[in-house]
Amino acid sequence: MTMQRSKILVFLRRLTSFVIWSYIILMIIYLAIAPTPGLFDAKIGQTSSVFAQVDLGENDLETRLPDDEESGNLRIENSRLLGGSADLVIETTHKPLILIHILILVIYSVPAMIFFILFRRMIRTSLEGRPFDSRNTSRLRWMGWLTLSISFIYPLLENLKARYIMSLVELEGQPISPTIDVSLEGIFAGLVLLALSAVFAYGSEMEHDRSLTV
Repeated sequence: MTMQRSKILVFLRRLTSFVIWSYIILMIIYLAIAPTPGLFDAKIGQTSSVFAQVDLGENDLETRLPDDEESGNLRIENSRLLGGSADLVIETTHKPLILIHILILVIYSVPAMIFFILFRRMIRTSLEGRPFDSRNTSRLRWMGWLTLSISFIYPLLENLKARYIMSLVELEGQPISPTIDVSLEGIFAGLVLLALSAVFAYGSEMEHDRSLTV
């Protein structure tokens, strides 16, 4: 059983390393080369795509019925779009907006990278036979707070970006407003990680007491 657990931990460590390096390489390629958006595009003034999540407000819809004899007395009095969410995408050469969009992506990426690095270090400590090491307790706590923070901070930054976009673009027809889409899954995951850190703290105390007894 111990050998099987070790194999799983080794696999997770290698997978985490692959994810970290792949993420770094893809982010560099995305920021430097990709047209949606790219730092290079922003520097030379080329057009880039910038997106933001928005809320769609209520709106009356045009109703049409088939113009034939089978329709009979069929009538539709009214039809309305009750609202929802959508991605607002604009093509722009506006450098400040492109750079803000890139900055938000970087801000979102940094905590994600720190999360994976902490997770990898936890695995390494566990492979050394010290899963309840006090450092793993601290790492789990940090991972929990990182997850909770990004669940609130990223939607707030996206809301500010959407407001900035809407201050630059005149929208007609469909009522649109900025949204704050807080990740409930992220909040739940963060709370679970904080609870696990408390469990690991208890396990660390038991490990310490056992070492003193021996």
